[in-house]
Amino acid sequence: MTIYMEKIKLFLVFVLWCFIGQLHAQINPENIKTQDVIYLKNGSIFKGKILEYEKGAVLLLELDNGTVIEFGDEEIDRVVQEAINLEMEQEREIDKEKSGQRSRRSLKESKKKRERVYRFRETGRYFATFFSSSNGSNNGELQVGLGIQEVIGYQFNRLFGIGFGTGLDSYSFQDGESIFSIFAETRGYLSKKWHAPYYAMSVGYGIADVEDSENVVEAKGGLMIHPCFGIRLGANKDANVMIDVGYKFQYANITRVLPFSGDLEERDLLFKRLTIRLGLLF
Repeated sequence: MTIYMEKIKLFLVFVLWCFIGQLHAQINPENIKTQDVIYLKNGSIFKGKILEYEKGAVLLLELDNGTVIEFGDEEIDRVVQEAINLEMEQEREIDKEKSGQRSRRSLKESKKKRERVYRFRETGRYFATFFSSSNGSNNGELQVGLGIQEVIGYQFNRLFGIGFGTGLDSYSFQDGESIFSIFAETRGYLSKKWHAPYYAMSVGYGIADVEDSENVVEAKGGLMIHPCFGIRLGANKDANVMIDVGYKFQYANITRVLPFSGDLEERDLLFKRLTIRLGLLF
């Protein structure tokens, strides 16, 4: 029993010695610094180092970031000094840094989760509707026209698809030059991204419209060629916005009655128009 009690005493002495050593490390003067704490009458608290203080005058306090603040004596409730354990302070700073890194990492991960998913249907049937403006010149005068096109087709892969469509284009409001077209197109998308550039090439035949109000008595259409290049906005499987710029060539022949003489005027036309289209792809 005596030997057993001696072992217990030795164990307790060892534990007490370790505790004293740890306590000594924490209260080691080399690990302790003091800071001045200013308590104001309005409840605010500021911590730092007092640079100057005259009772009844002003107090200058330097904060940890180097900023110097001036307090009037009438604002101060009390001034105290408190001890700071440098090791514990460093540990807290490390914990804050780790916490900040975790927060930044979580923010990056959440942003990645919120990234849009590429769901564009690279194969299968498609349907597109475009509204277009066509701009050109005739005898030095700017002519602005409008048009609409409808296309239905099949995309064999991301880079190649074939479709057929119809369109109605008014090349000049003043002269009544409107042409209905039937065409075939090929199209492809050049990257596998949310926003992707694409090409389209349409070739067909235009049927000219007779405008009685403009004295047009006969109109014949002709070959239509329309290359364009644009960008697909979005990668949804249901609908995508399309914007493209192209150049349309349209042949036509128009016969009209001249208003004063009554003579017939026949003109072979080649419309060359810069086009801008906005559409939806389904």
